[in-house]
Amino acid sequence: MNRTILSVLIMGTLLGGCSSTPKDEHDPTKEMSRFEAEQLRTKNETMELLTKASLLAAKAQSVLAKTEQAYYQPLLDADKIRQMRFQNEYTPRGMEKTIPISWAAAPEPLLFRLATASGYKLDFANERPPIPEDVYINGKNNHNIKKLIDIITQQSKGYINDIVITDTFDKKHILVIYEKF
Repeated sequence: MNRTILSVLIMGTLLGGCSSTPKDEHDPTKEMSRFEAEQLRTKNETMELLTKASLLAAKAQSVLAKTEQAYYQPLLDADKIRQMRFQNEYTPRGMEKTIPISWAAAPEPLLFRLATASGYKLDFANERPPIPEDVYINGKNNHNIKKLIDIITQQSKGYINDIVITDTFDKKHILVIYEKF
């Protein structure tokens, strides 16, 4: 009888499991030879080093780009800053008129309309590129003529290089300078 009880206890322990047995985790290096495991470890270390090196290279490239931008940016003194602010805030004579307009087409007809409304003469400095860029102006906001010309200049980069407004005592002139193609 002792043998049966002992057998039942041993079988119960074996079938029931033991709470102190370690979990079986899958380790791929157990199935590999020592040489293959060393190769895998070396490869993982190399990949980790390459990842760190690429992050350092990206940071260095970013610092270099910011340094070059700062180097090539023109230095502005207080007088140049005042002059730029004045030019941005200055509205030439006749261009303070507010015009409600919606536009989604080439900028030239709109520039003719704005020049006529403000009493300016419109000229073009060089040959117009063959494919015009469209300008989009929302009619919800009423802008003065100067602001509309600024919007046209901003939206037509790559097509119109600059729009120069000349406002002297004897001359009221808008000059459109196209990009060279």
